Amino acid sequence: MDKQRQLILKIENLEDDFNRKRRQLEESMDEVTQEKWKFNRELENLSEQIRYINQKRDYIDSSSLQKEYNLISSIQEEGEWTVKNALTKIENEHEEQHALYKKQAFSYEEELHQLKKERD
Repeated sequence: MDKQRQLILKIENLEDDFNRKRRQLEESMDEVTQEKWKFNRELENLSEQIRYINQKRDYIDSSSLQKEYNLISSIQEEGEWTVKNALTKIENEHEEQHALYKKQAFSYEEELHQLKKERD
């Protein structure tokens, strides 16, 4: 197989690898987003349960109720922070993969261009 064909195959393989990794990262982002949605839904359910339990009581301690809601709010903020960090990490990984892909593709294309130049 000649050098030009090898370079073309390398470029195609590089592109395939990049697209596969990109899809994996997109799937990871989707999973994180889905988990965030589930987590927030569970917190909403917990809030509803607290409200329901307190409605059934004869005496409602407003400071206790406020502490419970503050705890849920704090948990939600921590969850948001965790999700944001996970998504940022995935986005950074994608940017790194993209930069490496562009660098390697450029290198192969330059080599291919040089080969064509030598043949002419």
